[in-house]
Amino acid sequence: MKDLEQHMHGRFADLAEEMPDTDLLDRVHRTSRRIRRRRRAMVVTAAAAILATAVTIPSVSRHSDPVLNPSVTTPAPTGPPSSTPSARPSSTGQANPPSTRAVKSWNAVYVTYDRGYRFVERASDGSVRTLTTIDCNFYSVSPDGRQVAWIGNRGDVIVRSFSGGSARTVWKNATPDNDSAILLGSWSADSTRLLINVSATAGDQVMSVASDGSGHKVVGETEGPLHMAWSADGNTIAGYTGETDGVVVLDSRTGRTHRVPGISMADRVLSNHVESLSPDGSKVVVHLIKPTDPGGDPGWPPSFKPTILDTRTGARVPIGVSGPLLGARYLPDGTLVVRKAGKANNTIIFLGPNGKVLKTQAEPAELHDAGLLSAITEN
Repeated sequence: MKDLEQHMHGRFADLAEEMPDTDLLDRVHRTSRRIRRRRRAMVVTAAAAILATAVTIPSVSRHSDPVLNPSVTTPAPTGPPSSTPSARPSSTGQANPPSTRAVKSWNAVYVTYDRGYRFVERASDGSVRTLTTIDCNFYSVSPDGRQVAWIGNRGDVIVRSFSGGSARTVWKNATPDNDSAILLGSWSADSTRLLINVSATAGDQVMSVASDGSGHKVVGETEGPLHMAWSADGNTIAGYTGETDGVVVLDSRTGRTHRVPGISMADRVLSNHVESLSPDGSKVVVHLIKPTDPGGDPGWPPSFKPTILDTRTGARVPIGVSGPLLGARYLPDGTLVVRKAGKANNTIIFLGPNGKVLKTQAEPAELHDAGLLSAITEN
C-alpha cells in the first residue's frame, strides 16, 4: 500500500505536463465478469480490440465485502436519511436558475484510497473530516453530499447517510450468483433517486430507484450503461459504451437514444468516463482517449482530463480554465466546478454559466490526491 501511495503522489506532482489518469483503481479492484465481457479487450487497448474482438477475459469477482465497518450494513431498508450534523449550504436539488453571483462559501465530498475508499468532507469553514469508508470502487455520492450509494458484494444497491446509522438495501440483485448484473449511475438533482442499469433482461434497462428503498421506475434502455450521468432537469441521461466507442444520450421522456457525434472507432476518438451533464442536458463532461490508450478500469476515476461536448453536435465547448486539469462537473444550478492541479495544493474554480469566475480557492493539502464527488455552494 505504501508503494501505491507513493505512486499516486508522484502522478499528481508531475502534472506540469499533460496529466495522465490516476489509475489506482486497476491496482486495487478487479473488474467484474459482465463489464469485462462487454468491454472485451479494453484491458489491452481499444486499438487491439479492433483486431482481436475474440479476446476472452478470465472471470473474476468485482470486490469483496461492501463495507469495512461491520456496523454499517443491514439488509432491510430504513427510513429516509437525516441531514449531516456539520453545517453546510442547502441544496434545492433541482435545475435552479443559473447563478452569476460570487460564491461566498462551499463544501464538498471527496474520495481517497486508504485501506478502502474513504469519503471525506471539506466543510465550508475549510476543515476536513472523514465521513465513511467502503471497500468498493463502484460508488456514487448524492448532489447534496449527504448520502453514498455503492454495489454490495452480491450485486445489491446499498445506500448510507453520512450522518450515521445503518445502511439500507434499496435494490436487491435478482441474480446474486452474478454480482455484476447491476451498474450504478448518478443521482437525481434533489438527491432522492439514483440511476441503475440492470442487465438481467435482454437489454440494458435503466431504472431510477428511490434512495429510501420505497420503489423504482423504468426509464428506458441504453447502449451506454457505464458511468451514467443525469441532467438536473431529469430529462437526459448519458453514459459510455462497454467498448468505449461511444457516449450514448437517453431522453427519459421519449426513451429515444442517440450517440454524441465524433466519438467512435472511425473517428479515432473514444471515451472511458462520463462525469456529468449540464442542467438541460445540452452539454456533457467526458474523458476522451485515443484508440492506442488503455481503456482503464470501469470504476469511477478520482481524476481525469475533462472535455465538454455538445450532446447534439459533438462540438467542443471551451472550459475557460487553462493549465493541467483534474476534472470538471456541473452543479444543479449550472455552475461548472473545475479542478486545477498544483504541487502542494490543487485549486478549485467555480464558473458561472456565462464563464465568469465566481470563486477560486486552494483545496486543503490533504485532499491533493483525492477525487471530487460533489460540491455545494452558497452565493
